[in-house]
Amino acid sequence: MSWWKIKKKEITLDCYTHRADVYNYFPIVEAKNKIPDWFKKTPPSCFKGVKDKDYVKTIKGCPGLLEYWTKGFVLPLWSDLSIILEQEGKTGYEWQYSDLLSSIDVHDPEQTNNYFPETKYQHLKLVSPWLFVCSEDISFLAVEPAWQFDVFKNVRILTGVLNFKFQSGTHINMFCLREDREKETILRSGTPLYNFIPLTEKKIKLKTHLVTLDKFDRIKQSGMRTSFNRSYDKNKKLLQEKTCPFKFDTDT
Repeated sequence: MSWWKIKKKEITLDCYTHRADVYNYFPIVEAKNKIPDWFKKTPPSCFKGVKDKDYVKTIKGCPGLLEYWTKGFVLPLWSDLSIILEQEGKTGYEWQYSDLLSSIDVHDPEQTNNYFPETKYQHLKLVSPWLFVCSEDISFLAVEPAWQFDVFKNVRILTGVLNFKFQSGTHINMFCLREDREKETILRSGTPLYNFIPLTEKKIKLKTHLVTLDKFDRIKQSGMRTSFNRSYDKNKKLLQEKTCPFKFDTDT
């Protein structure tokens, strides 16, 4: 009897931007291409000392980390970004991208029931130049890339779960912690911001596309608000029950 190996169907994650600088210099890449240099340079074992006369395994052999760095797709920062916060107790802030083009939105503290007061935390939403589209109903865990303690310091990027069949946005939500004095934080272009980890055993193939602004806007419209409350849930239900009301050509 012959046994045939069934090839698993590949699922494509299409990533779109209308900006040539972002597409060429800071593309979406597989997480394995953004492993920190310090981890790469760490030897698999180290000498514990003369007394012990033994070698011990280093963090290089941690299966949890090795598995983590083989999963997901990384969205890097596409421009240097300066963030200036007034000291704790005040609410002032300034920001500036080096590209003089990108933008930032802000959510009012009332949207978190004032749990994060402006006098202590400043919410910022970096408007991403990337849109993701996946034809399959798959959730992606969006997490701040681990082990960047020296990069983020007073910045916390929020974790979430996204489904790119029902919405395409990849904006980066963060809270910046105010300190006892005014402080400037500079995030450098190329810094990994989100690692999108697919919550599936299926193989995901990455494709990036440089498209016109018109096509980019048409893709973005699939996630526009259609209701005052729970618009995402309403859009998702419409797409699950009916033919998608938004038509766009996803070819490059």
